[in-house]
Amino acid sequence: MAQGTTVLVVDDDPNALVLMGHFLKSLGVPQVNARSGFEALEILRSDEPIALVILDIAMPGMNGIKLAERIRGELGLPDLPLVALSARVDLQTQDMALDAGINEFIYKPFTPDSLRAVLATYGIIG
Repeated sequence: MAQGTTVLVVDDDPNALVLMGHFLKSLGVPQVNARSGFEALEILRSDEPIALVILDIAMPGMNGIKLAERIRGELGLPDLPLVALSARVDLQTQDMALDAGINEFIYKPFTPDSLRAVLATYGIIG
């Protein structure tokens, strides 16, 4: 997988994908969407230059924690920034997410400033 500036957004909620897309577009950041963890893995196996993954924790089929484990283990991508997007996370779930390789959290409802800060932290925007 090549490094780029594209952000992969993984969420089963189409409204969340549209909203995140609106914010990313306003910042000039290219976005690729996945509606499931399985779709996200396929994108990450492709030649798409993904620089950061924003993933929902609560998804059917494969939740965000399991997706993070597979990105880190199966795909062997230890340095790809993984940012969890969630309405709320209890401490046990947060610990499990961090153990799975998630780097940090953005809480719903997110603000443009919180998204901007995360993107700046990982060098996606200046």
